[in-house]
Amino acid sequence: MIPNQISNASNMFLSSFLRLLIDTITRCVKIQVCFFFVTIISIYFLCYEVEAYERIISLKPNITEILFDLGVGEKLVGVTTYCDYPPEAKKIDKVADYVQVDVEKILVKRPSLVIGSEENSTKVDVEFLRKQGIDVRLYPFGRLNDAYRSIEEIASLLGLPER
Repeated sequence: MIPNQISNASNMFLSSFLRLLIDTITRCVKIQVCFFFVTIISIYFLCYEVEAYERIISLKPNITEILFDLGVGEKLVGVTTYCDYPPEAKKIDKVADYVQVDVEKILVKRPSLVIGSEENSTKVDVEFLRKQGIDVRLYPFGRLNDAYRSIEEIASLLGLPER
C-alpha cells in the first residue's frame, strides 16, 4: 500500500511540475511573440512615414531649393514655373505659377505631399486638394526664424536626420 501511495504522490508531483513548466514556457513564448509583433509593427510605422512621401510637389521656388538642399529633389514631381534653381528643377513638370495653382495637373501627378507657404498659397486650392485626400502642408517663411523653423519641420516630416 505504501509503494502505491508513493507512486501516486510522485505522479501528482510530476504532473504539477509539468503543468507549472508548461505554464511558464507558454508565458515566455507569449511574451516573446508579443515582443516580436510589437517590434515589427514599430519598424513598419517608423518606415511608413518616410516612405509615404515619395511624390512631392513644391508650390514655391524657395521650397523647391530647400527640398533639393535636403537631398530629396528626386522625389519632386511638380514645381512652379519660377523654380529654376538648382538647374534640375527646370526639368520637373510645372503645376503652378507663383500665385495660381493648376489643381488638375496636381491631381494627375498623384502626389503624396504638397508643400506651400502660408504667405502665398491660395486657400481655396489648398482646401480643394485636401478634400481630394492629398496631404498639403503650409509653412511660414515671412521672417528668418520662421524660415529656419520651417526647414527643420520639413526635414522632420520627411524623416531626415538633423544636419
